[in-house]
Amino acid sequence: MPGVEVERKWLISGSPPPGALASPSERIDQGYLTIGAGGAETRVRRRAGEFILTVKSGTGLVRNEVSVHLSAEQFDALWPATAGARVEKSRHLIPGPAGTTVELDVFGVDRA
Repeated sequence: MPGVEVERKWLISGSPPPGALASPSERIDQGYLTIGAGGAETRVRRRAGEFILTVKSGTGLVRNEVSVHLSAEQFDALWPATAGARVEKSRHLIPGPAGTTVELDVFGVDRA
């Protein structure tokens, strides 16, 4: 059964807030297999020793999302198909108000 993603994004210019980059972080490697009209996308992601294939559809702030765990071998077989459509990022987890967590992604472009 598909899940639903509710996501809010902001692009900040300049330096991140003081101390933000000192917060716990993890590296995420992400490659897109398809990016379609109408907001559809299929991607593979390597994060904290896990490998995930995700299909998202829809537009706006609420989108449908289905994720499937992959083996390392499956990820390695799909990864070459993402050449030219990859991003790498560090995700910093920053404690927010009322027990929330702010995820600050710092992007770099993987050209390999």
